[in-house]
Amino acid sequence: MRTKRYVFPENGRTPEYRTQLEEILSTGLCPFCPENLARWKREPVILEREHWRIAHNDHPYTNALFHLVLIPRKHVETARELSPEAKLELFDIKDWAEETCKMPFTLIMRPSSKESGASVAHTHAHLVAAGAEPVITRI
Repeated sequence: MRTKRYVFPENGRTPEYRTQLEEILSTGLCPFCPENLARWKREPVILEREHWRIAHNDHPYTNALFHLVLIPRKHVETARELSPEAKLELFDIKDWAEETCKMPFTLIMRPSSKESGASVAHTHAHLVAAGAEPVITRI
């Protein structure tokens, strides 16, 4: 029987993050599910909404002024699995970030698969505000 992988250490952007992902992989748990989030998330949740938890990213992109990670409360592995209400709330959160920080944010959401370059299989989104230098990421 094949074991479900919730993380992809090979897609970690730094050695530190890859090590953390290896530890998570050994547990067989999803690090973004509500019952596990506090175990591995260093940055605290700064905002909770009905469908999403928002926190500063533990491993921000290079040159990002702000890098928030938006994590659905429900375990989903594709954006298609999100409810229409959760999808609408995602853009409300983007508006909240822009109004709060007084700057534009880019919303990044991609498939949560090893092949897409994701490090966690639990679908999530990134809100990134760039500074004077371009933000460096792998997509």
